[in-house]
Amino acid sequence: MRSSEARQGSAKLSKPMGAHPPKVSQIMSELKKYPLWKNCLEKMKEAGMTFGSFWPVAFFEEELQVKATTQEFQFGMLALRDNIKHGDGGFFLTSEQNGQIFQIKEAEEMIDHALGYDSHAKAVMRYAVECRMKVLKNPAAVLKAESRTKLESDLEKASLRLLLVERHKTFAKIIRDKNPKLLNA
Repeated sequence: MRSSEARQGSAKLSKPMGAHPPKVSQIMSELKKYPLWKNCLEKMKEAGMTFGSFWPVAFFEEELQVKATTQEFQFGMLALRDNIKHGDGGFFLTSEQNGQIFQIKEAEEMIDHALGYDSHAKAVMRYAVECRMKVLKNPAAVLKAESRTKLESDLEKASLRLLLVERHKTFAKIIRDKNPKLLNA
């Protein structure tokens, strides 16, 4: 008797109760992704995120579910900015009007933004070459033979990279000046 009662009980549980249950697609569309900045990014893309578009701080407070004055908000915005910067469009989210509006920089502004990164990269590369040279020239730097050889090799490679980055003419211009026939080949 118990087995028949168990079968009847399981049959009762398998029948839908009352109204039809919500469809999986409805449930999935209402679910939020974690971390919350991912939902925020999706909504920005759905709204047509592009160069020059902007959002008020209230939008981000609602999406991140924290006030703009909190550290959680700052962390969320940091993750959001990083994802936008390295995403498909090459966008850069910046704070405007004393932090009341966040805007994707205009395409023209991105040119200057990229040049700033170029300058920073060159400065870092110069410093890397300088550090290696100072270690090699310093008589107090005691290095094993293999370490010295590796450091000299690294210095040569770093110096060549720096030379290529710091050149003022592109290779196409150099070839055009020296041997324009090569461009037609």
